[in-house]
Amino acid sequence: MIGFLTERFGAKIRPGSAIGIKPMSKFGSQRLGREIHRVRAARRRPLVTLVHKGNIMKFTEGGFREWGYELAKERFGDKTITEDETGKGKGKRES
Repeated sequence: MIGFLTERFGAKIRPGSAIGIKPMSKFGSQRLGREIHRVRAARRRPLVTLVHKGNIMKFTEGGFREWGYELAKERFGDKTITEDETGKGKGKRES
């Protein structure tokens, strides 16, 4: 993998570095979200907080964030407050 990245993209990767591939899907993210809400309801918890690194890892955690909010809006509508709506964070959306 390091050889491919170096040859193909000119990446400069230090010796001994770790490389990871992290697939992220809408299906898996929303399945996790449904399970979280099931556990929340079973334990009678009033809310769920979605924690992510979407500002740093835009394509993986960014997807997780968007799909999670999408699921919450579908299931709980006006009871869902997104990060952008609170005014916290940078509130930027990546296209």
